[in-house]
Amino acid sequence: MLSYLHRLLIIAFGLLGLSLAVPALASAQGSPQIVSVTTSAHGLFSLGVPINIYVTFDAEVAVTGTPTVALNNGGTAYYVSGDHSNTLVFRYTPSFGLSILGLNLLNGNALSLNGGTITDIVESVAAGLSTVGLELGSTGGSFVDTTPPVATFTANNGAHATNNRAVSLEFTYLDDVTVSGEVYLSLDGVAWGSSQPVGPTTYSLPDEDGSYTIYAKFRDEAGNETAPASQTIVLDRIAPAAPVITPSTTDRAQEVTVTISYSGDTVVKRYQLWGDNIAEYTGPFVLTSNRTISAYATDEAGNPSETVLGITNIDHTPPTVTATINNGALWTKDAVVTLSFSDGGTGAAGMRFYSPPETVWSDWEPYSSTRLYALSDGDGEKTVHLQFRDDYGNEGAAISLTINLDTTPPGAALMINGGAQVTDSREVTLGLFDDGSGAMEMQFSEDGVTWTDWEAYCETKAFTLPDGNGMKTIYAKVKDAVGNESDPITESIMLDVPPPPNLPPVITSHGGAATVNLDIEENTTAVKTITAEDPEGEFITFAISGGSDQAKFSIDAVTGALVFQEPQDYENPSDTDANNSYEVEVTAIDKRGDTATQTIIVHMIKSNDELAAAAVMETIDLLPSATALTLSDKTKVEAARAAYDNLTSVQQSLVTNSSKLFAAEAAMQALEHATTEVSVLSAFGNAAGDAITLRVSSELDGMHAMEASRFQLIVNGAVVTASEAAYDPSDASGRTIRLLFSSPVLLHATSASIAVQSGAFRTSTQYLNAEILFRPMITFKSLDITQNDRIGVDDIAGIILNPDWHLDVNADGFFDQEDVRMLLSQISPVSENN
Repeated sequence: MLSYLHRLLIIAFGLLGLSLAVPALASAQGSPQIVSVTTSAHGLFSLGVPINIYVTFDAEVAVTGTPTVALNNGGTAYYVSGDHSNTLVFRYTPSFGLSILGLNLLNGNALSLNGGTITDIVESVAAGLSTVGLELGSTGGSFVDTTPPVATFTANNGAHATNNRAVSLEFTYLDDVTVSGEVYLSLDGVAWGSSQPVGPTTYSLPDEDGSYTIYAKFRDEAGNETAPASQTIVLDRIAPAAPVITPSTTDRAQEVTVTISYSGDTVVKRYQLWGDNIAEYTGPFVLTSNRTISAYATDEAGNPSETVLGITNIDHTPPTVTATINNGALWTKDAVVTLSFSDGGTGAAGMRFYSPPETVWSDWEPYSSTRLYALSDGDGEKTVHLQFRDDYGNEGAAISLTINLDTTPPGAALMINGGAQVTDSREVTLGLFDDGSGAMEMQFSEDGVTWTDWEAYCETKAFTLPDGNGMKTIYAKVKDAVGNESDPITESIMLDVPPPPNLPPVITSHGGAATVNLDIEENTTAVKTITAEDPEGEFITFAISGGSDQAKFSIDAVTGALVFQEPQDYENPSDTDANNSYEVEVTAIDKRGDTATQTIIVHMIKSNDELAAAAVMETIDLLPSATALTLSDKTKVEAARAAYDNLTSVQQSLVTNSSKLFAAEAAMQALEHATTEVSVLSAFGNAAGDAITLRVSSELDGMHAMEASRFQLIVNGAVVTASEAAYDPSDASGRTIRLLFSSPVLLHATSASIAVQSGAFRTSTQYLNAEILFRPMITFKSLDITQNDRIGVDDIAGIILNPDWHLDVNADGFFDQEDVRMLLSQISPVSENN
């Protein structure tokens, strides 16, 4: 027979369209025979615990029904599995009253079909059932074990608490029969985990702090179980409250008592002074130096907490104080001086003093930044000894300060002009002579009340006596280095100054220049007001004293106002030289007859109205004649009109060529109304993208100059103005215009149209064109269908044959022969090389 595998292979190969050669199989190889019978009991059995018995054949067998194996104690093992294999599994469950001591097969024919079959899997030949000479193996001496083992366990070596979910379990296991067993674990004694060998293991608690009871029951190899044992442990992952380190004071002190407080769940209390070993905390301790303290707390579960505190207020350092007398002065004239101190924040709290000849310190007094101190009597060098301490009794070393006391004022003698009795000048020389007492500064007064500022002492000094002849008394004082002032010293001298000579007046108008040029507008009389000053402050009068044109002027003798006697006309000069420059000399006279003169040259200028009218007339003169005007001159005409309108009525009356402006405006109005409608028949761009050829509906006036600025190209939304516009003389009909642009604006255009402003060109009938708005045009690229940079018959043919490419060249709404004719006109000429 073919095996199942062979049959599957043939079917599979058939489905794939393949053939499979199958070798012939022997049909009579003999029936399968039993080669061994074994058991899983290992010599230990227990009531109700199944025992597997394995029957092994020398070939694979097929099984139907429930064959049995008879045992020597009267029991029966029933078939449970092994079909289509060479080993069949039978199961026997020991029961009360049946001994299994020396358990074995009943006899040589222990295997019974029990209504079923056991055959080979190829030809279904019945298997041999003989068990002659076969035994269960190591079952001899087996017996039933009904005594459970004795076992105990601990969790974390009996600890009451843990901070880790993973708990270590240790087991103690004793059994009279076997040395190994299995254990089951539970958290409630009801739901048990799977079995595991008895031995050290780790058990995971739930992920929630609390008290947990772990249950364990043990089973030996015979299936005997113990009653559950239990261990309770608390899962606690919350650290105890951090210790509180409390110093006895946070103020500066020479020692500090430290107390550490721990929470009630702390079981291990320790602390450490940084740099020292960790120690058990047993109570408060005293620090005499600044240290950093770490306090450690550990609860029963082993959770730690820590607090760190630095003690920085222990102070054995005395304050450091700098001191001066009178801010460091070397001398003083006052016996009471000011002591100044600075401790730089080092905490000075007390101070004491003594000064020789005393030798005993004063009592301690509160520290302050300044203190008045009385030096001992008598001039000379004085020494003051000082000492400072802080609030904690730390005393600094004594320091000493010195200063020289000088209470004697200096003395000096005063002389004026070397002792002269009379002077004719207010400027004198003072002589001040120190008597050797150390004068360092001096000051002076004219009345003994108001004094000059102190200045450095010197023996001579220039001094100005008070004004006015008569006896003059000068006061002087000197001061030494420490500020001792002498009593005032006086000296007198007679001042007798002769009167000064009279000085002439000074003309101040126009900076007092000898000659002044002035521009005065014609037809006016006011010229200038002459001003002058007299050194003695005397009254000044004015008069005309000369000049070639003095008869034309008059001057106010009191105010100095200079005027023309009559208005002067620029066009008709009346000056001596007839050049519109009028010369006059004016004189200022004081009461003593002393004089000062100034020459005034007045230049007559036109009026502002005439100047404004002249500028407008120049603008009008630049306009073309009315017959030569074009529309391009419109901005010039409008500019001239705007300038004329800005004049006042008086100024307009002075414009003598206004008629030319009026004629130009009338001609421009006529030009703007003499237009005709002209349409664009075609508009083609060139290959370079910088030119357009326009063909229009009317014959053009070839003599009229076209205005390029009135031709505008709209390319991709941008407006470009033509740089050149001209007639195409090659067009016999005279209807073609060539436009040039300064750059290839059409080279990459996707859309383009042309706009022509009114008056851009003129027809042969002498009419200007009316405005042409946004006439679409045809670019070179839209005609170059073959994209060979030239327009050929094949391009035009392609446009004609493809309706999507039709171009309405003349914009009449249709694509017809006229459009084709215009397209053919764009065919590129054939070069001589083609």
